[in-house]
Amino acid sequence: MEPVTEEKRSRLTHAAAVGDFLDVWRWDDWNELRIRCVGPMPVITTWVNGLKVAELDTATLESPNYDPEAIFRVLGDRGHIALEVHDNDAMSGEARWGKGTMPVAEHPHQGTEPRIREARAMIRTLRAGQRCEVWIASVTGERDLVFATEDVLLEAPNWTLDGGALVFNGDGKLWTFDVAGRSIRQVPLTGIPDLNNDHVLDPDGEHIFLSANDGHIYRAALAGGQAARITKDDGSFHFLHGVSPDGQELAYVGIESGEFTQPGRLRTIPAGGGASTPISVNGHCDGPEYSPDGEWLHFNTEAFTSKPGHAQLARVRAVGRSSSNATGDSGAEQLLKSDTVDWFPHLSPDGRLASYIRFPSGTVGHPADLPVDVVLVSTDDWAAPLQSWALFGGQGTLNVNGWAPDSTRFAYVAYPLATADSIKD
Repeated sequence: MEPVTEEKRSRLTHAAAVGDFLDVWRWDDWNELRIRCVGPMPVITTWVNGLKVAELDTATLESPNYDPEAIFRVLGDRGHIALEVHDNDAMSGEARWGKGTMPVAEHPHQGTEPRIREARAMIRTLRAGQRCEVWIASVTGERDLVFATEDVLLEAPNWTLDGGALVFNGDGKLWTFDVAGRSIRQVPLTGIPDLNNDHVLDPDGEHIFLSANDGHIYRAALAGGQAARITKDDGSFHFLHGVSPDGQELAYVGIESGEFTQPGRLRTIPAGGGASTPISVNGHCDGPEYSPDGEWLHFNTEAFTSKPGHAQLARVRAVGRSSSNATGDSGAEQLLKSDTVDWFPHLSPDGRLASYIRFPSGTVGHPADLPVDVVLVSTDDWAAPLQSWALFGGQGTLNVNGWAPDSTRFAYVAYPLATADSIKD
């Protein structure tokens, strides 16, 4: 271990407290490191498990024999992010480092704006002995395993409006799965960074709205081609979850400055781009999705509890459709009070039913690789499950609306390990 000295800290424009770092570091477990480089002589920011640990401005750094202009002339504005990884030592033990990979995502250059590169474990991959299973569940309780793979980790199924295909993200790409033929293909997209698992179908049936790992929202054709960016550089990361039934408005979660220790805030934006509008709800929020009539946004929030991470299901009037929202009083309504951690409510197209994912009590966030339940309820009584399906999953299982257009079935994804029994009928 290297000692942290004031001389080293003085070179940084931001330095987290050592105690804060030790609080978030996961000993004998996986840790997520995020590195962001912005500009030709970059400002380099690092996060560990969501905590902003350090920021270094290489243009203003003062250090013996350091010449930023000379370094830029040699290196230019392109390259890779290198991580110096020390070996395990007697103090740290074998738990310090494990074997793994660190994908690097390059954000496309936007004209005169600085080029951005991030190193972050943003693209999920299957663990050793793990496979990805796509299931279709019926409202009558049956379910069907329609696809399984050990090659790519697929997430967040949408169901196309013609009923013929499921749409996923996986390995940073977009995929479609032919329900009848049970075959999968990659959708060729250009002009967009790697995708995350927040995407919704355009009501026109031909396009899809996508969240990418640069923190922006895009629109592209389901057939493939050039994607168009919708959101501006407003200092936030934008995580898309809903589109209004008329296709004119999007609902998303904004994370200020990409600081994932900060709560997510509900916002809406015109589908063609423009100024966003906040929806005032206390506490961290996620998953805002329009009801079929466009009057409500359904989401999960920590607004109803002081217990960290205890997300509950709620709804709020959509912006512009309620005078109370215009005054900043959202009037968020809790749909279900439970001891479990409940995420991502998705209404069926006819509005009569809803699915959501239920995490164990005490879960913080919506992590991967846990025993969870996918739950089906009537929207007239959220407290009385009609069906539930136990599985190994969580993140990626049900992040977006996967209902079939006839409201009789929906899709979800499980990620069983070889050491755990895969759940089959």
